Order: sequence, then C-alpha cells, then structure tokens
Amino acid sequence: MPWSEVVRRGQRGGKKKANRGRTDANAERRRAPRTHTIREPRSAAVVVTITPEGTAKGLTYDSVIAEAKSKIRLQDVGITTGVRFRICATGARRFEVIGEENGPQADALAARLSQIFDGSLVRITRPAKTTEIKVSGFDDSATVEEVLIAVAGAGGCVKESLRCTGLVRDRFGVYHAWIECPVATAKRVAAAGRLVMSWASASVRLLEPRPLRWYRCLQKGHVRVQCTAEVDRSNQCFRCGVDGHKFRDCTARPHCTICAAAKRPADHRLGGKGCSAPAPKANLNHCARAQDLLVQSVAEWSVQIAVVSEPYFVPDRDDWLSDKDEVVALFVPRSPSSPSFGGVRRGRGYVSATVAGTLVVGVYCAPSWSLVDFESLLDQVGALVRRGPRYVVVMGDFNAKSSAWGDVVTNPRGAVLEEWALTTGLTVLNRGSKPTCVRPQGNSVVDISFACPATARRVYGWEVVEGVEILSDHLYIRFQISDSYLAPVHQGAQSPHRDTPWWVVRRLNRDLLIEAALVETWSPADTSLGIDERAEEICASMSRVCSASIPRQGPRPQKREVYWWTAEIASLRSACVRARRQVQRHRRRRHRDEVVEEA
Repeated sequence: MPWSEVVRRGQRGGKKKANRGRTDANAERRRAPRTHTIREPRSAAVVVTITPEGTAKGLTYDSVIAEAKSKIRLQDVGITTGVRFRICATGARRFEVIGEENGPQADALAARLSQIFDGSLVRITRPAKTTEIKVSGFDDSATVEEVLIAVAGAGGCVKESLRCTGLVRDRFGVYHAWIECPVATAKRVAAAGRLVMSWASASVRLLEPRPLRWYRCLQKGHVRVQCTAEVDRSNQCFRCGVDGHKFRDCTARPHCTICAAAKRPADHRLGGKGCSAPAPKANLNHCARAQDLLVQSVAEWSVQIAVVSEPYFVPDRDDWLSDKDEVVALFVPRSPSSPSFGGVRRGRGYVSATVAGTLVVGVYCAPSWSLVDFESLLDQVGALVRRGPRYVVVMGDFNAKSSAWGDVVTNPRGAVLEEWALTTGLTVLNRGSKPTCVRPQGNSVVDISFACPATARRVYGWEVVEGVEILSDHLYIRFQISDSYLAPVHQGAQSPHRDTPWWVVRRLNRDLLIEAALVETWSPADTSLGIDERAEEICASMSRVCSASIPRQGPRPQKREVYWWTAEIASLRSACVRARRQVQRHRRRRHRDEVVEEA
C-alpha cells in the first residue's frame, strides 16, 4: 500500500523543506542538559586532628591512636567490622566506619573520643558529605531560622546539620537561600520540588558540587597544607573582587581577579562558569606542530597505519598517501614490522589502500560541502567497498552527527550517512558517547569509524584518546585489529602480576605505618574463622597497612619509539654507554692511573 504525507492546505513542499532544515539547524544548537549524580556516602567518618597547642606539647598521632585503642573497645560502640584508616588532605587522621548502621556507630565513637581527649589539644569532628540546594521565592518576612526549620522538616534531619549564611535579595525583590545540608536530605527536599513555609511556596534546586577551594588564595584543588600562593584574596568580594564588602551586599559588575591575573576574560564572578573555561589559545588545529605531535604519537604507540584528516602538509614520501585535494591522507610509517600496502585509489575527499589484506579508506568531508556533494562522496566510497577485499575499514571526519554513533542530535548529513552504512553493510565501531571534537562552541561526535562485519569482529580496544597534547580540537581515535576473531585477553602490555599490589618501599613513612598497624589491631580477631579465611584476612590487613604508609608503584612505562631515532644515533649511544661503563669500572679500582682515566 502506498503511503502519502498529509500536509496543511496551501503549504508547499519547498517551504516545508526549508522549515525542516531550519528545525534541524536549531536542533543542532541544542544540547542535552548535563546531569550531575550525587551519591550518598557508603561510610561514616570520624576525623582526629592535633591542634597547634597539642603539637607544641609533643603530641603525635601514633600516641593519640595508641591511647584511644587502649581505652576504647570498638565492640562497646557497636563496631564489629573494624575501621578504615585514611589521611586527610590537611594531614589529619580519618577513621571510616562501614556498614548499614555506620552513622550511629561513628557518632558513638566520636563521643567516646571527645570524652578521652582534651578538645584544646585534640579536635574530634564528625564530618558528613554535604551538598548545596538553592531555595528561591521567599518574601521580606522570611528569616534564616524559619528556612532551616522548614528544610529540616522536609528533609527528615536535625536543624543543626544544616548551614545557611543568610538570605540574598535579587533585583526583583525576591529572596534566595543557599543551604548546605547532607546528601540524603538534599535529595529528599529537591525531589519534592517546592518547599512550603508559612505563606511562601519556594522552589528548590539541587546545585552542582562546588570544587575544593582554599579561601586565602581562592584557587581550586587544594587546601592550606598544599597552598604555595603568596597572594591573599581572603577579603575580596566573590562578585567584583574588591576588598571591604561581601557578595550579598555587592551591586558592582562581575570581575574575577583570578582570571584577570592570568590575563583571561574576567567579566564574570569568581567561581562562575567562565572560570572553568580553558585559557584562550591560538587556533592551532591546522599547524605543523599538531602534525609533528601526530607523527610522534604514531611512533610511540607503534601504530601501523593512521588516517589523517586535514593534514598541514603531505610529505613527498611513499609512506604518505593523500587524496586529490590533500585534505585526507593515509600514513603508513616505515619500520621492519610495517605491513605491505598497495592498490592505492584517490578521489576528491577520499583515499584508499589495501594494507595487509584489509582495505583502509580515509574520508574527509568539509562542513561547507552540500548534501549532494556528500552523497556523491559516499557513492564513490561505497563502490570501493563493494569492489574491495573481504576486510574493509572506513574512517575519517565526516562532519555528520547522529545518535547512532553517540551524538545527541541527528542532522541531515548524519541521517544520510546512517542509511548509507546500512545499505553498504558496514558496522559502526564508535563506542559510547565520548565526543571526538571538543570546541568552545560545543562538543560533537563527527569522527566515525566503520568496518565490515568480518573486520568488526576482529576489532578491539576502540577508544577516544584523552589526556594527550595534540594541539587540535579533534581527539585521537585508536583501536586494534586482531589476526583472529578472538581478541587477546591482555590488551596492551601489562604485568603478569597486575592484580598484586606493589609499593615503593624506599618511600616508607614509619609513623604512618605504626598508626595504620594500631588501627588494624584495634578490633579483636574473629576466632570463628578457618585457617584459610584467617590467612586471607591477615593478607588484607597487611595490604591496608602498606597502602596507608607506602605509595603504590604505578605501571612501568614502556620504552617508546621516537620518529627522530636513526641507526647513527643508536651507534653513538652504544659507544657512549661503553665508554661510560669503562670509566665507572676504572674509578672503582683502588689504584687508579690518572693518565688512563683521562684517555
């Protein structure tokens, strides 16, 4: 049965297509809102801090923990599983209580510790994970006390666990309150949506977690112990950066002193969204340095073939293959283990070659190309795929967006590319929704990898590489193709004992070792366990003690290749190492000949 599209009378197809194109353009500008998941803690903490007065009297953490262990039995406060020992960023000691009833147990332990120690020498605190909510819509008669009582009643907590610095009035005369409360309370109040207090019905919004910030320098990511800044911004206003007043009383234009000192745009308040934006840089996407970094990364990772979109230049060598316009290229670095390639075909926007029996096609389609040109490019690539060998891989920057490969929108070019892949029999290799193009205007997934079903079953380790300096807004995409249909179990070079922890013993902190051992032996051993279970428990306790007092050994970096290494440099290095070892052996002798040593 034929289908007909019903439209309003008098509406022409051309106008509708124009409206549709305008709708798709608007849809591209929209992005899904970011959702921040705040999880409730699985443990309760008790923090022990030695004050400066206690340090002056010679108190140490090992003596404090030993005294607490001798006077408090964990079973008396309901703790049967022991406590975990951690070090805070401030240098204080933290005991974590795990289990379903960890809150009351931690409260009881903190109360017993407060009874034992003098508060002026040893400070005992019971911190809890908190977050902020913003309550908006109060009138002039609202007070902080009333707001806290209303939030405590709606959240099911005590008023003492809440903190509010005051009510702030906006330019429309409406009052707002920022309340810091436990995570469970914040979720419960925010789920209701509104907070009813007397005559007012205020809206509630769960705010994003604020970054760690030291109040003196106002820099993010550290506290007083790690602070090395000499500037003092503790008296500055968060809005305008001027000393002498606070944020709630400020009516000046926003000005961020941190961004101003870094010579960045500073027309925003401190801690606003502008502070999290990267520093303005020059447009280095299409530059020689970006291509040099690409060549270096290819050498370090031992990549056998790379598809390069918009190369800065294509060297006149046989290991670089480009299309007719030199907007996309295949780079097959020469090495003893490099595969053979042949069957090179070029066109406008694509280049292909058969590498080790696999047809590799590199594609680039500029955003300025029309949809007709894009479809023509796909037709030419599709003809190559149909005439090619059994194994096919198609990669490149298509500048097409679709939810099929992780983008939040689907534009007309993405719909055409998705239909082309289905008709050609290719499978999308992209995994997840991690963006491949990161720009200040927004992120997108426009670099797409396709493969035929026979090749897709052999592909493993597909990833968007992050944390690598590339001087480009397009991130690297890296994957491997196995020789068989079974992907290797160990993807990459890993230690055969990767599950066994390793510690750097030369960096042992003996004080922390004693403290962690005291905490581990605080709770008595379970005599009902068998020999094997008891041995496993002892090993776990020793691992926790070592982890608390000794830094762990990270993965050993591989010896990476560099593109500038030559046989001449290798021979010079061997001669230099040989001469250095001769000098070292000669200097270890008891009777040395200075003439021979100088020679």
